[in-house]
This record gives sequence, C-alpha cells and structure tokens, in this order.
Amino acid sequence: MKSVEAADEPPTAASLGLLEGRLVPQAIAERLLLWTVPDLEHRSRSGASHYETLGLAGILRRTIADKNSVVHAARQRLGLPLPTFSFTPFEPPPSFRPRPDGRGLVPALAFTEPSFSDPSTHGTMAEFLAAPAAVHFGSLVSVKRVIKYFAHVEGAVHLGGPEDSFERLVQQVVASVDILGAQWAGTLSSIAQVTVRGLIPMADAIRADPIVPPLRVTSIPPRADVARNDVVPRAAGDLSTA
Repeated sequence: MKSVEAADEPPTAASLGLLEGRLVPQAIAERLLLWTVPDLEHRSRSGASHYETLGLAGILRRTIADKNSVVHAARQRLGLPLPTFSFTPFEPPPSFRPRPDGRGLVPALAFTEPSFSDPSTHGTMAEFLAAPAAVHFGSLVSVKRVIKYFAHVEGAVHLGGPEDSFERLVQQVVASVDILGAQWAGTLSSIAQVTVRGLIPMADAIRADPIVPPLRVTSIPPRADVARNDVVPRAAGDLSTA
C-alpha cells in the first residue's frame, strides 16, 4: 500500500482534455448566452403566465443589465461587437398628465404606438438600457430601472423593499389589482423581445464556432414514453441533458 507521500499525482486538466484558465468561465458564459436567447423568446411569447413573465427580469438583469453581464463575457473569445438593439422608445401621449391623487404611473406600454418592440430606433446596449419604458409623475422611467424593479422588489431575483416612490407605487399597483400587475409585467415581454433580436447575431456567431464541440451521446436510447416529435434538437455547443 502506497504512503500518502508516495501517492500518484492527481491528473491535470490537460491530461483529462478539460478546459483551463480563462476558457473555463468563457465556455460557461457562451453556453449561458445560447440558452438565454430561446428562453427569453419562450417567456415573452403571447400567452405566457404572469410567473413566466416575471422570470424575464432575472434573465434580463444578468444578460444585459449587470456590470459583468453575460453579453460582455460571452463576446470576449471571438471579439464579437456589442449587440445593437432596435426598438421604439416609450412616449406618453401629449394629453397625459399625472393625477393629483397620486396615480401618476403608466403601468405598461399600452399607450405606445407603435409598440415598444417595433424597430424604429437603433441603439447600443447602453442606449437601450437608458431608453424610456414608462412614465412616473412626468418623469420617464428607463428600461434598466424597470428590470431592476421586477428583479429586486417583485421577486424575480430576490424579494426586497421598494427604494423610491416609483417602486413603491408599482408595488402597490401589482399587489392591489391583479390585471394591472399582469399588464405592467407585460413591459418585460416587450423588453425581452427587443433583447432577443439584438442577441441573435452574437448567438449565431458563437454557435458557428463553439468553444466546446457538441456532445453527441449515441449509446443511450430515447425514452419509450417520449414521442419522437417531442424531442427538440439542441444547438451546437449545447451540453444540456434531458
């Protein structure tokens, strides 16, 4: 029996064919981006539940709004440009005035014509995050601020307290009137639809040159209880399991 001192050295990452150094977080970021685009598309579809829509805030935060966002990390290896976003900034109608009883919030994009997700304006990620998505007492509310509210007050990331009058009013609206809460959450769907269009070129470039070749498992037969038309083909670089 070998002593502890004489034990074999553990295998290295290189000897096991594993990624090393900066390629490790890079692979995770790229894979996350490839998963994120269809998830945003699915959750922002017509007919999604209020709970599915709420989940968009957490995904949008980590993908485009965080300082160390998935977008910034995923573009590094291939030197991809930052995405461009196409949308129609929110503009309240000229006749809109905050009511003296405090109901000065437009809780959705219902007054925007054409809709926010229509591509009339093109901007950088920073310009998109700063673009108006609602109005509160005559002050425009940015895309980033809307995402932050749902992520940090309504529970998409964690359940916290409102930090200002805007967040306090939205929280009261959402808690008090279900239909208005669902309508306000629909703002996230419009933001997500714009984000999906902006991220598709980056996702396509990563898929065409994956950091890790697609994992192909051929020795495991499909489950007998899953119909063939339920099997969704995975994109290159997608290492998810069933």
